[in-house]
Amino acid sequence: MKYLIVFFLLIISIYSCKESNHTQFQTNQIESSSKANVDNFDSLLTKTYDELINRGMEQFLKLRNYTKAFMYFQTAWVKDSNKVDANYWLGCVHSIDCEKTKTCNKSLYYLNKAINIDRNYRRALKQRAIILLKMHDAGGALFDLNEAIASDPKDTILFSFRYVAKSILKDKKGACEDLLKSIKLGSVNAKNEYNTSCMPKM
Repeated sequence: MKYLIVFFLLIISIYSCKESNHTQFQTNQIESSSKANVDNFDSLLTKTYDELINRGMEQFLKLRNYTKAFMYFQTAWVKDSNKVDANYWLGCVHSIDCEKTKTCNKSLYYLNKAINIDRNYRRALKQRAIILLKMHDAGGALFDLNEAIASDPKDTILFSFRYVAKSILKDKKGACEDLLKSIKLGSVNAKNEYNTSCMPKM
């Protein structure tokens, strides 16, 4: 089990809302927050929804200033709480060390709403699975990961997370099969984990 925990922490460090290829993330269209102070709330309200999401993503993905990212995403949510991006990114902000900060339920609230708005929003399914694993709900995480894999069967990290869920649920055969799929998709970390946990002991 200790190897499983180490592997889970490793893949979370590689992926937890950190994909930077989001269609709205266009750094050439926004002022770098490293050169300007974050706007106050009144000035934030004058910005468009897309501007707020873009600036929040810069703070979250590029600068890793989660407090400022929260301000932008929260204001975008106030402007339109029924858009999937604002809910997804608020779920991401609240997911940071949520088991320590006791914000996992807040993260789930926003991720649930994002998924209710767009059931095919794979990012939200993946992130909700991470939160559910942190909250020791491997069954719920497995359900989300099955859906996400059905829509994107070439995402190696999904198989790695599903390996964790199946391992917790004592499905060693299914778990090791997922690691093999992850290895075939190019995951070095999955290969190391497979050699440690799935290969017969000499």
